[in-house]
Amino acid sequence: MTNKRVISHIIVDAHCDTLSLATKLQGDLLSLPPPAQVDFTRLLEAKVNLQFFASFVDPKNQPPLRQYLHQIEFFLQQVEKYKGVVHLVRRAADIDQAIKTGRLAVLLSIEGGEALEGDLRILQLYRRLGVRSLGLTWNYRNSLADGVGEEGTKGGLTKFGRLVVKEMNRLGMLIDLAHMSEAGFWEVIELSDSPVIVSHANCRKLQDHPRNLTDAQLKGLAQKKGVLGITLVNQFLGPGNPGVEAVLDHIEYAVE
Repeated sequence: MTNKRVISHIIVDAHCDTLSLATKLQGDLLSLPPPAQVDFTRLLEAKVNLQFFASFVDPKNQPPLRQYLHQIEFFLQQVEKYKGVVHLVRRAADIDQAIKTGRLAVLLSIEGGEALEGDLRILQLYRRLGVRSLGLTWNYRNSLADGVGEEGTKGGLTKFGRLVVKEMNRLGMLIDLAHMSEAGFWEVIELSDSPVIVSHANCRKLQDHPRNLTDAQLKGLAQKKGVLGITLVNQFLGPGNPGVEAVLDHIEYAVE
């Protein structure tokens, strides 16, 4: 593989877990101490144009609604505090506006349909608060669908999950299929009226991990005009301690 592989488009990171960590630390998103790896300052220095910030609550910590709302309120306070360097994305035009003004575009997402507590009105509330993307599952089963950790069941979307897909289409929200069971992945591909994303996964042909996508899934995502975010987590890239070349290999394979 050649090292002369240059991407000239804007840089988008479709997933990070910084928000849940920062909320626990009651830290400042402009500059966070270890073990945090992402903050506003480092993203700007790295020339990232758009960063998704995922609100995540461990499914074991029930009920989750209050915890999700705490994270979202913390995030919105930070965005307001640093509005000179970041710009909240509520519509596509906000990304262009952020880039033109030299600011980091930030998009609020939720990882895990547990956040809805079985109520479509809560989805509508999240959208009013600025959430623009929802990962239907984490690794396990919830009221929307089976996660990839339940793959042996071959379970897909529930009745409520199908309602959520249609409501997200109506609200103009991004459906994220990272962590989704393969059966559920295909059900959403067929059901959704809009493109979908897989915010953080890689190519299973290069690294046989259940969170990575098969060739058929990659083609299905492309046919849906969807987007795949390549993850830098070692276990999804390859054996041992893979480096930048492994990341580029997954990007090239997915594109081809």
